[in-house]
Amino acid sequence: MAILGALRDNFPHLRQVSCYAMATNILAKSDEELRQLRAAGLDLLYIGPESGDDVVLKRIAKGSDFAAHAEAAQRAHSAGTPCRRRGGPSSRRQRAAGTFASAAPAPRPPSRRRCVP
Repeated sequence: MAILGALRDNFPHLRQVSCYAMATNILAKSDEELRQLRAAGLDLLYIGPESGDDVVLKRIAKGSDFAAHAEAAQRAHSAGTPCRRRGGPSSRRQRAAGTFASAAPAPRPPSRRRCVP
């Protein structure tokens, strides 16, 4: 909280204070602590499940399943601090397209041989 106060005191024209948070960080705080952070000037939280698939989250050692990320976002929002999610189900098509593109074979250069029918 002291950092948030120092930011506001030293940067009077500061428009927004945001930070990245893990679901475990948010869930470890009480609703009152989350409200106090908002009142102290925390405007926005970024949380990043990276995937809606719990198997993937475990494999990348995210520390929480997707349900915990959703609960954390809801609790922060209820305390008045909006959350923006990074990754997750909303970017599923983009991730799938990226995976497909990286797995697709590279195009072959044109052959110098002439095709004879």
